[in-house]
Amino acid sequence: MGRRVHAGKPRNIDWKTVYQAPFLCTKITKLIAFQFKLLHRRLATNISLTKVNLKDNEQCTFCQNDRETLIHLVWTCDVSSLFWQGFKQWGINREEFPNIINLTPCLILGLKPNKNKSIDFYFLIARFFIWTCKMRNISPKIENFSPFLSRYDTTYAIS
Repeated sequence: MGRRVHAGKPRNIDWKTVYQAPFLCTKITKLIAFQFKLLHRRLATNISLTKVNLKDNEQCTFCQNDRETLIHLVWTCDVSSLFWQGFKQWGINREEFPNIINLTPCLILGLKPNKNKSIDFYFLIARFFIWTCKMRNISPKIENFSPFLSRYDTTYAIS
């Protein structure tokens, strides 16, 4: 099974900083809007699509094992977890991330913005990549991330 997130309310989150972070790391409005929707839980998961009869079941698009919540889709799903491990290594290999970067739910979900805005930018793109894979009904794989990233002009990343 995937990783579990503390069921209580997140502690020590500076929400003002969290909501400003996308504006500080990119000028790409599609990514800013995506993060806003993610933070407000306004992205339609299979749970919400089932409630309005647009999907037949609530199971995760990727693993088909658990109900598809946003936390599950982006963090606790085994398929997403494999992507995040590959993403971490991708960033280390490209010398974009420090060797000791810890993949935490807060980092992955964008709840603890980094002082390094390029790291925030890459994590935002990675979250959007997972969402795009869900919408296309394909598993997120690290080998497909670089071609996806190349569609977004990294000059719009704010360092």
